[in-house]
Formats: sequence, C-alpha cells, structure tokens
Amino acid sequence: MERFEIRRVVAVAVVMILAAGLAPAQRWRDEVIREVGLQFRAPHYLERIPQRLGSDGGYTRARLEPKKPQDFVDKRYKWTVLVLEFDPNAKPPAPPKAPKGDKPKTPEEIKRRMLEQLRAQRRRKQPKSFKDWLALTRDAEVVKQGANRAGKGGKLDHKHWVWRTERVYGEAAVYEQDGKEVALVVWMPLSYKRGRKPPTKPSARWSKMINSILKSGERVELSELEEVSVGDDRRDEFANTDARRSALAAAKANIQGLKGWDYFSAPNYIVLYSWRDANASARAASKNRARYYSSRLERMRELYVEHYPLDKSGKRAVMPDKQSIPDPKSDNVPITGPRPQVEAAAKDPAVDDKKPKASSAYPVLRFCATEAQFQKYGQSPRGVVGWFSPVSKELVVFLGGDERMGKGATESVVYHEGWHQYADFYFRHPDRPKNDALHRWFDEGHGDYFGSFRLQRGKWRYLGSGMRGRSIERLVQRNAVPSLEKIVKWPRSQFYGRNAANNYAVAYALVDFLRRGALLRKHYKPIYEGILQDYKNVMLVYGDAKRATDTAFRKFEANDWRELQVAWTAWVTSGHFKDG
Repeated sequence: MERFEIRRVVAVAVVMILAAGLAPAQRWRDEVIREVGLQFRAPHYLERIPQRLGSDGGYTRARLEPKKPQDFVDKRYKWTVLVLEFDPNAKPPAPPKAPKGDKPKTPEEIKRRMLEQLRAQRRRKQPKSFKDWLALTRDAEVVKQGANRAGKGGKLDHKHWVWRTERVYGEAAVYEQDGKEVALVVWMPLSYKRGRKPPTKPSARWSKMINSILKSGERVELSELEEVSVGDDRRDEFANTDARRSALAAAKANIQGLKGWDYFSAPNYIVLYSWRDANASARAASKNRARYYSSRLERMRELYVEHYPLDKSGKRAVMPDKQSIPDPKSDNVPITGPRPQVEAAAKDPAVDDKKPKASSAYPVLRFCATEAQFQKYGQSPRGVVGWFSPVSKELVVFLGGDERMGKGATESVVYHEGWHQYADFYFRHPDRPKNDALHRWFDEGHGDYFGSFRLQRGKWRYLGSGMRGRSIERLVQRNAVPSLEKIVKWPRSQFYGRNAANNYAVAYALVDFLRRGALLRKHYKPIYEGILQDYKNVMLVYGDAKRATDTAFRKFEANDWRELQVAWTAWVTSGHFKDG
C-alpha cells in the first residue's frame, strides 16, 4: 500500500472516531402523566399505550413500550415502563350479590359462578401499596427494598426498589404524593444464552438508561396542565346528555397527553383514532378513514335494529309476550305460522313516539393506525384485526385490515364486531335474574352475516362471505363438517378451539341458511322457520342459553338433525349461498 493511501485510511479512521465521540446522546422527551401529576424523562422511541378501558386493575395509570423491535433488549425482548398509583385508604369494591332465584344447577353454571366469585375476590384484594403489588410478582427476589434517594436539581425524593426473577429485572422509584404512593417502574427482560448462567442485572447500557428514567421524576401541578373539556368543540356535538358528556370525558381522558390520538363524537359512538406518522397528512388520512367506517357502522346499526328491534325509548329490546314462548318439553305451541304480537310498551310521557330517544349507552369505537399499536393495546395475537369487550363495551379495530386480509376486510370486521356490541346491549337486562352469553353459533354466525352486507347506492346489499365460503367448500370436500346438532350446544371453549376458523364458517353458514334457506325449496322445511326467533325470545325473557337452544330445536328428533345436515350441505353447495 502506498504511503498516501495509508495516510488516507488513518485520516478517515480519526474522523470516524471524532464523529462517534461527538455523536448526540440518546434522545429524550418529557413525559407527563396528568392522572398523577408526574413528569419524567423517557427515551424518544417509547410509545405510551392507552390504558385498555375497563381493565386497568385500578392502579395502572400509564404504560410505555418501544415502538419497534430494534429498540427491544437484544432486538427481541420488549421492555416496559409503568406508572402505578396506590391508595392505602381505598375501599375494595363490594362483592356482587347473587340474583334471587339464580341457583347454579348444571356444571357450566357452577363453573361460571365460581369464576365470578374468584374475580370478585381478586378485585377485593387489590394492592394498597407498591410493596403489596410487588408481592404479587411470582418468584420475585427483592434486592433493594425502599432505599431512600434524595432528588437532585428539583427532582423528587423517592424510595428505590430493585427486584428480579430468573428472566426479568425490575427497578422502581416510589413517590409519596397526597397520602398516596406513585411508582415509576421499569420492567426489563434479562437476556442470556441458553446453557449460561443468567445475569443478575441488565448490561451497562440498559442500567444507565433505567437510572436516568428513575431519577428524573418531577411533580407537575394539575392546574398547569390542559384540563379535559367537554361541550366546547364541534367534536363533542353528539354528547348532548349528562350521561353522554360523562362518557365522552372518560374517553378523552383515556387519550389525554398521548401523541398521535384524537377523537370525535358520533350519534351512537365515541370515536377515538390514531395516525401512523407525526404529520398532518397522516392525521387527516386516519381521520377520514375513521369517519368513513364509523359512519358506515351508524348505518349498519339501523340494519341491526331492523332485524332486532328496540322499543320506542331506544334503550332496550322489544320484549316478546312471555306467554308466546313455547315450553321446550311441550308441543302445544306451533312452530310455524304467525308469531304472537309483542307486549305493548308501557307509555312513558317523556318518550316522543315520533322521535325515539337514542340509547343512553355511549360506547367507544377505537381505530388503531398500526398493527403493533393495536396488538399492544388489546394484547391481541397476530392475525386478529378487531374485537369487542363486553366489560368496557369498547369496539377496537385495526385500520390496516384491508392490507393484511384483503379489500373490504376492515369494513366486514367493523360490522361483525359492531354486531357483538349491539347484541351485548340488546340481550342484557340488569333486572333479569340470568344473563347467559349467547351461544357462539348464534353470535359469531350473525357477526359474519352482518359483515357480509355492503352499502351500495344508499341501500344495503347482501353479498355473502367469500372467506367463509371458501372454508365451507374445503370442509365439504373433505367431508369434515362438524355436527350441527353438536355445534349449536357447544360452549365457548369448544367453539374457539383449534378449528375455530372452520367453526366460524359453519356458524355463519347456519345463520345464513336459517335466514335465506327458503330459496332452496326442495330441502327447506317448515320446522326451520322459527328457530332464530324462538332462540331470541327465550334469551330476551329468561337470559338462559340452554333453554333457548332447547326451545328453538324442541321439535328435532334424530331424523330431523340428519335432514338438517343434508339441507345445510345442499344450501352451501348451491348457487344461492355462493352468490350471497
């Protein structure tokens, strides 16, 4: 190598070393958790995940995670920052009282009651301090227990905690604020190779970052922060009652301080939406898509009501006459023919017959712009692009469903999950002694049924489900269709087993057959006509899923089940089913 070439290589190396020495340090930002009046420094790539409505455990105030795997530990293990608040004087929620006359009889009912009691006990044992919370961590070895640390440069004094398990390392700064404990927690996986002894703490890089986060806590007065406001914005226009304003304020508080989130109100939903990138065009694109899908769901809700009507108040289902419901063990009430008229709704002077009031329920419809954000919020497995929570009444959708599953997938998911939200509202009544969940064939089958409609020229057109149709075609070809007699009685655990996708398809095709199968005159029998109506009526009056199935199929004997299987197969292989 020539001398001038050697000099050139050395010069480049020196420049690179100097550049590395002058490179900017880790970029940070100030993260404000308004719920507890705390501010701390966080790495710029940490994303604050909205708290899942109805499932925050009562003490979690914020959760932050890296956006991309490149910022995970060893680019594989996700780490988390939590902000927790504990009130030693908080009273545990009262245990729910068992409704009168609701004595569990079957093994399923007994199991359900035991699970309800277990959940109630867990809620009553919520931790009242950080120490209590840490005690809930299985196999945790406490290394440092509440050592006093003085804040420097205006930072807060705190107690320093360190603990670890075999695979996880944790540190926390615990602050005393207004008689409560606020804990800033860093939860980090320990990385090590198989066959080697696990380390006792993270590498120097991560340890330095943890220390920087924990020592940065500052008190922020709530008066200095922007307050949640309701009623002063066009986005709030449909929050026109006290109950709706209260629901909207809670939803806005859920995204308060989160970058990349906004909201608007709709006639029947509070809509929260996020956007991918920090620019105006990405924000506008997400807003437009959120408005499109929410407006479509508003129209779809009219179709739900057409099939499952509400009373004049718009607050509950039109209830059937109890005397019209046949005894599942009796043949006295005919299956075919006109159904008895429903009970007349009690006249309420506050109800305007011409303009029924909207439901007092005002649920959240949340659109996540990225799949990672969607999965983090709901802890959803890959492949799921929408869900509904019967606890919080929230409907959550990934806006990129079309890119993942094909054109029209997002719209189908919105209608499918929207049905679950409507059915939860429609079939549940607080004054009824029993409120079983709908059988999966009925609920999931209707979800796909409504998901198969499209609004064309202002009118709904039923197109059928190509995805479910392809699954049915494969099942028929392989002679692998499950027994319809069994699937209508399956519990959730069996329906959502390893063949869940096939079970969804069969349930959809069964609902489709019961609604449109009369087109196939050769195989359709009068015994099929009242099944959906009888099931609905029993669930509305008694809330008893087993009774609903027994009543709906009360005329069926062994030969009837065989004929139903044959008729169903003829339907799904016909042009009527394939054409939608």
